[in-house]
Amino acid sequence: MGFVKNAAIVLLTCVFIAYMQNIFQPKLPLHMKGGSDSKFFRIGREFKTLIDNGMIGGAFAIYHHGKPVADIWGGYADVESRSKWQENTITMVMSTTKAVGAVCIGMLVDRGQIDYDAPVSQYWPEFAQQGKAEITVRMLLNHEAGLHALDEPVSLGDLRENPNKVGKSLAAQKPSWEPGTKHGYHGFTHGMYLDQLIRHTDPKKRGVAEFFRDELSIPFGIDFFIGLPNAEVYRAARSYESLLVGFYDAIVSGSWAMVRAMIKGLTDPESSVARALNSVQGWQDIQVNNPDYRATPLSSATGMGTARGLAKLFGIIANGGKFEGRTLVSEKVIKEFQNTSVTRIDEVLFHETTYAQGMITRKNPQGQLVFGHHGHGGQYTYVDVHNNLAWTFITNDLKPYQPGRDHRHETLVKAMYKSIGVE
Repeated sequence: MGFVKNAAIVLLTCVFIAYMQNIFQPKLPLHMKGGSDSKFFRIGREFKTLIDNGMIGGAFAIYHHGKPVADIWGGYADVESRSKWQENTITMVMSTTKAVGAVCIGMLVDRGQIDYDAPVSQYWPEFAQQGKAEITVRMLLNHEAGLHALDEPVSLGDLRENPNKVGKSLAAQKPSWEPGTKHGYHGFTHGMYLDQLIRHTDPKKRGVAEFFRDELSIPFGIDFFIGLPNAEVYRAARSYESLLVGFYDAIVSGSWAMVRAMIKGLTDPESSVARALNSVQGWQDIQVNNPDYRATPLSSATGMGTARGLAKLFGIIANGGKFEGRTLVSEKVIKEFQNTSVTRIDEVLFHETTYAQGMITRKNPQGQLVFGHHGHGGQYTYVDVHNNLAWTFITNDLKPYQPGRDHRHETLVKAMYKSIGVE
């Protein structure tokens, strides 16, 4: 009864705070720009409803058959300064960045510099420590390596400026379970290990941020960054999040696994989720609006860009990986992004997850597999090769919904599929 009573008190407190926040949050004038092809007219209507219903700011973009068919943005990038969300506004997309990292690995696979089924230690001999010699690239990308947490946390400063020190810490880590037998979300560490893998396989020894910039962002015109340059800070949206309101939103949406993960992370320092978060020193004090955090080149968490930029990247992949006579990734790698791991209850997230070489998967309305990644607070980018479709939704109005339970994204996706005659 004590647990039920305490849970009820927490829920009522969250409801009260959410209610009071809605009362005192200033009602700003409606702001919405962009547009779509006439076939996708529903998108603008649904996006306006989201803004009317209080979404602070965001953007949604779609590519169909390799062409942009919707690009809509609205709301506010910064409520306090009344700064409107503009065409070039960027925001942090959190774990959605993992999909971009997966594309970088896919490019190295195409070039013969990485094999998904080769041991990581083949490319990075120091990685073999602590029983990790047989962990394959595929296991690492699919969160099966048991390396979701670090016994010796790394600092943001070292992630930015001392990759060799970070690499030594990663190589010395012992897996939390027998690799390949379970999977658990490597929230922070996924990007750390991916960065080291690229450094050990790329002939130019670049990290993931430099590799992405040189091989993807510049040549293909992708408006996205892994580690935000100072010159781009002026157009970054401020993210908004409230822990107690977040509990309320998670409960109301039925995101019970997310509620459990939030409670575990806050109350049990030995839980898998708390240990994963503690892989970065002082994570409790990290604010996504902090310039130092935004500048950290972490392909598991800190990517920043426009919805248009990500939709273009994945629109190229949906269209067979070709763009203006150049190949971004091959059909073989695109098939690997659909070659799923075993579906299991995730050891960190407490709900079923299915991974595919760094991507996460879901189903389209026809029951076919689509791939991409979601990110904390409501960031999504996905590819549907069956319908030659790619889309991205980003927002600075962070809500802790489980995948599939974020009504904002799901409403837009439903309207998108209805626009192409798929329901």
